[in-house]
Amino acid sequence: MVSTPLLLDCGNSSCKFWCAQHSGRLNDQAEVLDCVRRLQPSEVVVASVSQLGLELAQALTAEGVPVLSLAVKDRQQGLRLAYAQPQQLGVDRWLAMLAVLDRGRPTVVVDAGTALTIDLIDADREHRGGYILPGLSLMRRALVDDTFALPPVTDPGGLNAGQNTVECIANGSVLALVGAVNDAVERFPVAPHDVVWTGGDAPALRTLSRWPGEHDPHLIFEGMMTLIADSDYRASLK
Repeated sequence: MVSTPLLLDCGNSSCKFWCAQHSGRLNDQAEVLDCVRRLQPSEVVVASVSQLGLELAQALTAEGVPVLSLAVKDRQQGLRLAYAQPQQLGVDRWLAMLAVLDRGRPTVVVDAGTALTIDLIDADREHRGGYILPGLSLMRRALVDDTFALPPVTDPGGLNAGQNTVECIANGSVLALVGAVNDAVERFPVAPHDVVWTGGDAPALRTLSRWPGEHDPHLIFEGMMTLIADSDYRASLK
């Protein structure tokens, strides 16, 4: 048994987990339950933007496992959200923003996963808003699935003009996302600012951006850790 919590970040396609020195990806409820039984954490902390996360929390509770399901709260740690209805903001975006607050500098957070999200936070911990785009795989899959006779795309892509259909799709999707990030960063009315990338496609996309900034693959888990010891936040969830 470990005395630390198991953190679960449940997205649209799978769950990522972190517990002490253990981390990885879990693809379904059975794998998560097996992981919990093996590691026996002190509790399971769930951040979810999918039905899978809700089902996992229910299954874990039924097995007697202590579960803390995170929910977005405005003004947590002084972060003032741009949304009039904060509960509509994805908890993953919120956690990533919480993780960068202590920088004390304006920061752009880019999460390149199933969707690509961009969030702008100023030095006064005010969320200036953000953008949501289909991620690299989702954009390519939409083209292939909804257009006749297009081949599947596995090419990582780049910024040059393609010389065949697969290259055109691969490079077009990369150009769209990298261009969106470049434009969003340059539209941020506060400068200078940091740019922090996270998510599975971050390593590939950031190297092509005018704003490569830094890569933090554990940003959402870091945001979760800021909440675990906060008794007031825990009480607000009851």
